Amino acid sequence: MANNIPEIQFVNTATSDVENYVITAYQEQTGRVLAKGDPVRLLLLSIASMLAQERVLMDQSAKQNLLAYATGDFLDHIGYLVDTTRLPASRAKTTMRFMLSAPRDKVVTIPAGTRATPGGDVFFSTLEDALVAIGQTSMEVAAESLTEGSGGNDFLPGTISQIVDPFPWFQSVTNLTVSEGGADRETDEPFRQRIRQAPERFSTTGPEGAYEYWSKTASQEIMDVAVYSPQPGVVKICPLLTGGEIPGQALLDEVLSVCDDKKRRPLTDKVQVEPPEVIAYNIDLTYFLYKEDIPLKGHIKKQVDAAIEEYVLWQRSRIGRDINPSELVKRIENAGAKRVEVRQPAFKELLIPQIAVVKESSILYGGEENA
Repeated sequence: MANNIPEIQFVNTATSDVENYVITAYQEQTGRVLAKGDPVRLLLLSIASMLAQERVLMDQSAKQNLLAYATGDFLDHIGYLVDTTRLPASRAKTTMRFMLSAPRDKVVTIPAGTRATPGGDVFFSTLEDALVAIGQTSMEVAAESLTEGSGGNDFLPGTISQIVDPFPWFQSVTNLTVSEGGADRETDEPFRQRIRQAPERFSTTGPEGAYEYWSKTASQEIMDVAVYSPQPGVVKICPLLTGGEIPGQALLDEVLSVCDDKKRRPLTDKVQVEPPEVIAYNIDLTYFLYKEDIPLKGHIKKQVDAAIEEYVLWQRSRIGRDINPSELVKRIENAGAKRVEVRQPAFKELLIPQIAVVKESSILYGGEENA
């Protein structure tokens, strides 16, 4: 439980306790002892089962009034109490360049809503009319995905190159920037964390927690934020995206726009937003199995591979998280290995705003050993 708040239960929901209560109450009132197969006992047990289910619903309903337990619409209502709403889904954005087949002696208009696609069911549409000047053959214009969510993210420059709505003198189209900024509707857990941080917003963004809170309002894709001051008067903000992804310039600009608002930022703060500093590391290890586990070798190998992937994600999912080979060994042994010889990585302490990202991996099977 967050902040060491104890687990609570408003109503006892144990079915056995309800059954004992109902049977005991009946026997005390009637003076009759019920055998296990007595039809009256069976009837009372079915009633007790329904009462237990009602108790579960009562307990769950009461917990929906608490931040730690609330979900869905109930969590939204708790957010309203601190003027914090769930972030809606957003569309991925990019910059498109349209090329004409030849210079023209009059202005060529590329209408707003002109669509292009990388293929499949993803489409990007221009946000405004673009005017290609006389004698020019190209024009750049902002575009966004037609569908909300993360499905429009991560299309590299040059991959959105198929026109859907050709216009006179059209020759080619391509995206100049990686598409980014698309996000699904904010889920309960990150929304819960923002509600918990919401009291920070009642100050200016001077406190560290306030900068963290406002940074996360820029996009629900932001999972971690590092805030530090390298020198007096300078505040640096480093956001990290879900899955340990590094944010692109468009999202960094959005965070800066939110946090550098003069109504939030202290007058003397100079706010800078930068991506985390990537610290590369390699994984080079050999794992061994117990001799009796050889029949399960294939299964354990899959478990070990999955454990290593989870470690890589864990390692890059928080800014300033030390490179910790002990965590790697623990995960591999929990996956079924007897022991692990780790040649790389060595323990390395990371600082804010560093993040550990794997570069190369070499995973070897060393054979079986006796217990």
